[in-house]
Amino acid sequence: MRSRLPYWLVPVAVLLSACSMITDVLDKVSPHAEERPPPPDPEPDYRPIIAASFREVFPETSSVRDVSISREVRRTQWVDGPCWRVCMKADAKNMNGDYIGLRTYVVAIRRNKVFDRRRAEPEDGCESEKYEPFVF
Repeated sequence: MRSRLPYWLVPVAVLLSACSMITDVLDKVSPHAEERPPPPDPEPDYRPIIAASFREVFPETSSVRDVSISREVRRTQWVDGPCWRVCMKADAKNMNGDYIGLRTYVVAIRRNKVFDRRRAEPEDGCESEKYEPFVF
C-alpha cells in the first residue's frame, strides 16, 4: 500500500523553512546584533590593579585606614556586562573628618582596570569572603 501525505503538509513545510531563513537574516542585520556583551576578561591579577588605582576607589587616601581585601576575585554580571569583582573593607573619614567605621565595598574590574566602586549589598556575597590586610 502506498501512504498518502495530507495535501496541506507541503505548503506548511515550505512556509516553515521560509520563516527560518527570514529569522536568520534578521538576526544578522538587526541593530541589536552588535549589542551583545563581550566575553568576560580572563581573571585579573587584581591586587596590583587596585593598588595602582587606589585613588579611584578611595579618593582621599590619607583618610582611609584598616583596609582589607578579599582573597579571591569573582566573576560577576554588572549592569553593562560581565566583569570581575573584589570585596574590600575600609574605615574612611566622612565630610566632618570623623571615621565612620568599617564598611564593605565592591570594586569592579574590567580590561584590567577599576571601572566602578560601590557599597556592598547582601547579594554581593562579601560577608562570606575571607579578607587579608591591603597595603597600597
